[in-house]
Amino acid sequence: MKDLRDPKEMNECIFCQIVSRKNKGALICYEDPEVLAIHDKYPLRLGHVVVISKKHSDKLTKLSAEEACFLGKSILLLSKAIEKATGCDNILIASFGGKVHHTHFHLIPFSEQDSDLKQRVDLMFLKRPQIPNKAIREAAERIISQLAEGRT
Repeated sequence: MKDLRDPKEMNECIFCQIVSRKNKGALICYEDPEVLAIHDKYPLRLGHVVVISKKHSDKLTKLSAEEACFLGKSILLLSKAIEKATGCDNILIASFGGKVHHTHFHLIPFSEQDSDLKQRVDLMFLKRPQIPNKAIREAAERIISQLAEGRT
């Protein structure tokens, strides 16, 4: 596994390159001291925006609470702008990890008329595994315990 604090890794990270302006191909639509947002290069819908933490981190849980709040506020601000600009009904917010190991969120405009996207989202939530209630309760209790003990 690559060390994400390694300057070489940060130089190779496409989002770090965009944040530092080494990659000039991105269409930036929002920026503040902690967050950068760009229009997705291969959008699922017009108005598809990617919100990027300026701090190089491979997952959300490695950010501080303050850094995560900056992301959350930016996501809300951009979601409102996207809704007004596109006339969509809602915003699908997704964070997959995957190929780009840098904390980011996709904001994808979504309307009831978007039957193909709606169908994909419905399948994602309709074809869930059947997990026994006992296992669900046990997982919930472990999460609650972590929160109560301040282990997060």
